[in-house]
Amino acid sequence: MVTKNLYHRRLVADSAAKACWICYKPSSIVLITPDQDDYFYICAGHLKDTKFATAKDADDVAERKRNEELAKEIEAVKKEFEEKMRKKMARRKQKEYEKDGKEEKKKDGKEAEKEDAKDETEKEERLKELEKKKDPVEKTKEDGPRVFELHKQFWGMRMQKKRDAEVARRNRERFRTQGGLPSVPTEGSQQVRRIRVLEMEWQDHTRDCYESRKTIARSVKWLLVFDPMIAQLRSGFTGNQGDSSRLPRWIRKLLLVSVDSAYRHAVDILVP
Repeated sequence: MVTKNLYHRRLVADSAAKACWICYKPSSIVLITPDQDDYFYICAGHLKDTKFATAKDADDVAERKRNEELAKEIEAVKKEFEEKMRKKMARRKQKEYEKDGKEEKKKDGKEAEKEDAKDETEKEERLKELEKKKDPVEKTKEDGPRVFELHKQFWGMRMQKKRDAEVARRNRERFRTQGGLPSVPTEGSQQVRRIRVLEMEWQDHTRDCYESRKTIARSVKWLLVFDPMIAQLRSGFTGNQGDSSRLPRWIRKLLLVSVDSAYRHAVDILVP
């Protein structure tokens, strides 16, 4: 897993260019982590977008540009002295054709040597002064920054892609080691024991439902029996004529209490 949000820019051959991670256009620029655990192709235009990535080696880039300018200045100084020497030699040749005396030629030769030595010394001093300003930083052929830090959103996308790839790899490994399809549960395994427990719970639930239905049926039956009986017993107390009037009063009262209690019990069962 990538742990550091730091990518180095690399260049590949144009023949090895692949699709950009953002726009899918062919690109030969690769951003890769120092540990080489993540990389992707990217266009040069996206690297200039600060909402995509931030350059982390801006100081190095400025230093390289300064050294490049110094190198150009050194080259210009060399060309300047070469041009100066070329013109000087041309003038000397012209003077040699115009003069005939040996003494004058000898004198002019000594003066020319002194002048050349002076020019050479001046050239060396200027070059040394420029070389001191130049730091020994190796030039690179790449233009722009070389180290980048991705924006947090793009960094999160890279992390999510790595996590998805890791999950897919684990699934492939699990599928390969387990022989592909899941195995049938064997007797004594945890799955079978769980199935047995569920079957027993279902049987208990079914038995409870059956007992509840029987209790309700008996309660309804008793209600059908007790309802007219209670009405008949009560009619004896109110003075109405009926079969219950033949029984003594205390027996009718006892029966009324018993039947009324049974009636209330049946109602409690039917109406929670």
